[in-house]
Amino acid sequence: MDTATAWRQGRIVFDNAPLSLVVEQIDRYIPGRIVIAQSDLADRRISGSLDLAHPDTALDAFANAISIRITRLGPYLAILRR
Repeated sequence: MDTATAWRQGRIVFDNAPLSLVVEQIDRYIPGRIVIAQSDLADRRISGSLDLAHPDTALDAFANAISIRITRLGPYLAILRR
């Protein structure tokens, strides 16, 4: 899928992007906030495709892919950590 036109199909595509950028993009589509607990995690690289209809599921998949944990504190705060 072409990354420039993926949004037309309801997706965002990341190719070797830092986790901080991925979180920034996902954060736009969910209520609340996503926080990266350790600064070194922000630089971790990730590739994949985000389904804009299910951003929480995509966040779980990205976290699983790079072996990090998500701690959710209510419906409006997700903390990414080792």
